[in-house]
Amino acid sequence: MPVGSAAGASAGNKSGALRRLRRAAEAMHRSIARSEAATRIYFTLLGGLARRAPSRLREMAKWAALGQNIPWKPLEFAARDVVVGDASPIRLHPHLGEFDGAALFDHRLDYERAVFRWLEAHAGARYDAIVEIGANVGVYSVFFDQLTRRSDARLTKIYAFEPSRTAYARLLANLAVNDARAVTPFCVAVAKASGFTRFFEPDGHLTNGSLAQDFAQSFSVDVRETLVLAVDAMALEPLLAAHRRVLVKIDAEGLEPEILAAMESLLESYRPDLLIEVLPEIDRRLRAAHCLSPYGFLHLFTDDGPRRCDSLVADPSARDWLLTASPIET
Repeated sequence: MPVGSAAGASAGNKSGALRRLRRAAEAMHRSIARSEAATRIYFTLLGGLARRAPSRLREMAKWAALGQNIPWKPLEFAARDVVVGDASPIRLHPHLGEFDGAALFDHRLDYERAVFRWLEAHAGARYDAIVEIGANVGVYSVFFDQLTRRSDARLTKIYAFEPSRTAYARLLANLAVNDARAVTPFCVAVAKASGFTRFFEPDGHLTNGSLAQDFAQSFSVDVRETLVLAVDAMALEPLLAAHRRVLVKIDAEGLEPEILAAMESLLESYRPDLLIEVLPEIDRRLRAAHCLSPYGFLHLFTDDGPRRCDSLVADPSARDWLLTASPIET
């Protein structure tokens, strides 16, 4: 057989073997997925092995288990130790199909690492309190609580608001496993008016629940609607008044302009620092928002640290911004 033909045959055999291996792995995973007990045992063992493996093998294990269209059951697992930022240890309950599921396989959670790194270096000594609007499952909440335990910390209190009952239950579980005593959680939304309001949760996207139906529908055609309790943004005034320096972190999935507008008099009176998402759908509205006129220092979080910008313009590679009325430490 000519050399070229032999090489081609060898490559074809390898390709065919790889396809058969993938089909076998998919069949095995579909069989495991039919049983909750089998799924739990499988991911507990696979995750434990992956955490001890080199990074490349760890990524291969994650892809093998999660990179296929397998209908895994949305299970919660026992808490895992992970690091956020550069060196901040926290504990999280991983969930299959959610961003915190990475804790099954990794010792480090790379979620919004640029933001965590700056907060890790500065937030504990810069702020007396932090108000989280849209705390979700509490990754930031337990991280902030860790900052209060530092010897040089002035940060003493975190107020965490989360309207999703599913996310709030996970928030409480993560607070408990971290013994997070500085966090006061509230299962309510912050909005322009108090009362009951509709909340929309896209299937498989727990972090993207929103008071805006069209925003939630951009993630899934299957959106669950629930009725949640909301408080007027002005109800936050006692929290701002009780502390000299406050950070307000808003992750409201498209509702940032409305919440900030409802807080206008509070922003004018207390000038808290703001940590917000700036998405393509809302950057124009934020630029036009009169309530942000006191904030002359706009910083986009990048891998190289906060970058001073002249205007709030959605960036394709980063979405988190810090807005302040005075210069910051970078």
